[in-house]
Amino acid sequence: MMDVDEIEEWFRCYADDVKTFLVYYLRRTDVDDLVQETFIRAMGGQVQFRRQANPKTWLLAIARNLAVDFVRTQQFSRYIRYSAGRSDVYAAIARGYCFASRPSIGGHAGTDGNP
Repeated sequence: MMDVDEIEEWFRCYADDVKTFLVYYLRRTDVDDLVQETFIRAMGGQVQFRRQANPKTWLLAIARNLAVDFVRTQQFSRYIRYSAGRSDVYAAIARGYCFASRPSIGGHAGTDGNP
């Protein structure tokens, strides 16, 4: 586990840099949570930190990985919502209804000749 004093010092030194980095990729409303998550991950990942490396570089790598995961999750959520919204269309097709078989606004039959 990382020394709490050290992570607090890093937070004071680099939190603004991490936030600026994340704002470039994400909406501002999502950034504060990811800044906090970056430092939480850093606290738990002390074993992976090499002391000869710059802490800022390491923190930005953690932030980048979190941003990528966040964007993937958001894209997947949008896909699921889109798919869920389309399920009524697929259900209607399964029941035998089709937009082409319904009368048009002018009262003409659809392509199958049924009114």
